[in-house]
Amino acid sequence: MVLTLTACGASGSGSSASNSTPASATASASVSASKDNPVSDPTAAATEASVIEDFKQAQQCWFKLEGALSTDSSDTKSGTINGYSSEFFRVNEPGIGSYDDLLEYVSQYVDTSFAEDVINNDEKFMNADGALYMCPAGRGDDMSISWVEFSANLNGDSGSVAVTIHRQDFFDSLGDWYETGDIDQHEFPFTVEDGHAVFSSMEYICGPAPEEAPAEGHDASSLDLALLGKLQGKWFCGDDSYIEINSDGSFETYTAGEKTASGYIETSRGDDGSYLMAGEGFSNTFFELGMDDDGTPVLLFDGGGTVYTLAGQG
Repeated sequence: MVLTLTACGASGSGSSASNSTPASATASASVSASKDNPVSDPTAAATEASVIEDFKQAQQCWFKLEGALSTDSSDTKSGTINGYSSEFFRVNEPGIGSYDDLLEYVSQYVDTSFAEDVINNDEKFMNADGALYMCPAGRGDDMSISWVEFSANLNGDSGSVAVTIHRQDFFDSLGDWYETGDIDQHEFPFTVEDGHAVFSSMEYICGPAPEEAPAEGHDASSLDLALLGKLQGKWFCGDDSYIEINSDGSFETYTAGEKTASGYIETSRGDDGSYLMAGEGFSNTFFELGMDDDGTPVLLFDGGGTVYTLAGQG
């Protein structure tokens, strides 16, 4: 199975995908950075729902801060990033044309000292002749995000927003996206100022993403059943050695017609993305389900050094 995940370096410290057609993190870039577009109504009392919305807008701000601000490619300056020569383009994002403008924009979402620290230590920005220049950076979609949960703890004029990211992966053998059961949890403290949440820290962890669990049949338990279903049958290595895998994940190994071992298969998928065989008669063994050059399903042991082919397809 292959996971595609591309990203640029984060400012001040992940993009998004649905289960079948991943949502593009670049959708965030359409949100105006104008300072005339307030975060929320300063006369309204903050609520759990409003501070979650403030967090989502802060994520859009951070997406831009990581290199997605609009620029004028005809107005450039030369500079360096990490010691390498780079070309910087003049920022022409609506409402942002100078360092002070950028600081004011970012300070809508995080406290000013944190905003100053982030911007001053970010080499992709250059302040020249009173104008703001930036070396644009791209961020790809985070294809591993299945869906996201937000919750807020609001206690008077402070609190925190908790974010839980449910991960998914594309399984080549199944031809679809499934939840893996892995989650990431983040918490972002804030204080309430003028009716909206101002965060004491921030990092870009997700763009627009589904906020509901995937449809039945794409969760982690369904993945386990689907993967075991792909393994069911007799897998041969040569003429006299084979593994017989049953629908419940149990298996037996045979050599020259004699049973040599038995056990069970776990679909917890270790760090290398493989299955785990465990049982009587041998040590725990990892293997992968793959395809040979002809598209025939194979079980790969020892990094592909030992290959078992499904009966009737080899």
